[in-house]
Amino acid sequence: MTAPEPLAWLDALADTHSKATEGPWEHIVDDHGRKGIEHSLWSESADGYVAEQLVSHYAAADAAAIVAEHNALPELLRLARERYALEAAVLALAEELDDKRTPRSFHSAGTFSDGTSRAYGNAAADIRSTVTAALAGPHTADEEADRG
Repeated sequence: MTAPEPLAWLDALADTHSKATEGPWEHIVDDHGRKGIEHSLWSESADGYVAEQLVSHYAAADAAAIVAEHNALPELLRLARERYALEAAVLALAEELDDKRTPRSFHSAGTFSDGTSRAYGNAAADIRSTVTAALAGPHTADEEADRG
């Protein structure tokens, strides 16, 4: 069985990461006794350099980003897989709720505390839209602060 597209992408990323030099990686800044500063990537597990010298206009920022991303990736992959599993569990529960409803209750109506009323509908669709909106919600601390 083929993994769903997002999980296949995560699996490919994890596979690529597993083939790289084991971490944690460090960003090393050194002038080696010469004029100019060199930015390198180091790993104790490699007993040396992962990349001896990064050459770009933004070498310091590039090195810092590469190290941070490499070291954070295993936890980010774990969180992403956890999120997909949680979404699947919630949606499966919604489907189960829909399966247990009687045809009579499916078309009944209710009045809510705010005075509005609506027909009771499809629990799976309601939960799916709520979960989708929550997952699409704020993705940064600034967006979270603006939201609440």
